[in-house]
Amino acid sequence: MQLRLKTTAFILLLTLTLMSASLSEDQILLQKSKSLIFDNKWQEAVISLDKVILKYPKSSSFTEALFYKGKCLEEIGDMIGALDLYQKCFKTDKNGGLKEDSQIAIIDISYKLYSSGGKENLKNILQFLNSETDTVARYYAAFKLSYAKNKEIAKLGIPVLKEIIMEEKDNDLKNRAKIAILRIDPSIMKDVEIETKSDQKMIRFSIYSKERKTMAIDMTVPLSLADLLVNSLDEKEFDISDININGTNIKKTILEKIQEAKTGILTFETEDVIIIIQIN
Repeated sequence: MQLRLKTTAFILLLTLTLMSASLSEDQILLQKSKSLIFDNKWQEAVISLDKVILKYPKSSSFTEALFYKGKCLEEIGDMIGALDLYQKCFKTDKNGGLKEDSQIAIIDISYKLYSSGGKENLKNILQFLNSETDTVARYYAAFKLSYAKNKEIAKLGIPVLKEIIMEEKDNDLKNRAKIAILRIDPSIMKDVEIETKSDQKMIRFSIYSKERKTMAIDMTVPLSLADLLVNSLDEKEFDISDININGTNIKKTILEKIQEAKTGILTFETEDVIIIIQIN
């Protein structure tokens, strides 16, 4: 048994030696740095990573060293230094392996600095929010901004959140976007008109107030969201929850009729309102 253990240990040592022999010096330094990071030895890792950054600026390890040094500075508490490194990593990452990770890190740190009073860091988030090519970063920036205490700043992400609801197929992502909008301003969800592909059935929901002699509500959404739309009609100034038709709550009646109808126009009239539902 002892001989077998010694043999196994020798093979493992030999394998590691051969692996080290096949690595370049910059890769060996990078692996050493990662080991230090694994052991939470942030300061030692920074020293090791600096050797890669200073000695091998043209190597394949350079960008990775920038990224991991940024992680170390985060742990140490140097957020500004970490942000600078992530930005350099994002600009120099030619193969794209750390591109999204760098973008997310930039957004996270910029939001922390912005929330702590560093208003100038907002621009770092907005650059991704307005990106036409970096979808993941654009979505993440919108989600992050939804937590901003300044609601006018939070609302900057609304167009992207609407885009997610309209375009994405991932239901979890769509639901996160809805929650983000509700976090910013619940009333916005009632005003969101979702444009979808022409092959999807749409429902136009209009309520005419006889007392006001105006259209109180006029919204268009996919038929699949009819339930969400009808159940959201609980505004303080205009609420149909208490209206009954033939002894049945109007919301329940409307949803039942929508399910029965494939296309066409449904009309409901009471003493106070005229409700017109058009299914295309």
